[in-house]
Amino acid sequence: MSQQTIQTTVDIPLLLLRKADEAVGQKIAESRNALILRALEEFLGLWEQRKIDEQIARMALDLGYQNLQRKMVEEYEQAGWEALQIGRLM
Repeated sequence: MSQQTIQTTVDIPLLLLRKADEAVGQKIAESRNALILRALEEFLGLWEQRKIDEQIARMALDLGYQNLQRKMVEEYEQAGWEALQIGRLM
């Protein structure tokens, strides 16, 4: 299944365009378009990861979340020990 694409125009500084052409010439990417798409995907992936990291950092400072996690650990601790004992018997 092919993905829908939209043609757009981007202004690129000359030096950056020359570096892109060099990368294409060295077969780092098959075309300028492929290079731009790869760079955009990598950038957006890093951005998404940073957003997730920020959420995790906020959770680490959230006392309500920490208390909930402690409660869950306490509630499931006995079940974990029971499962371990059953596993040892098998």
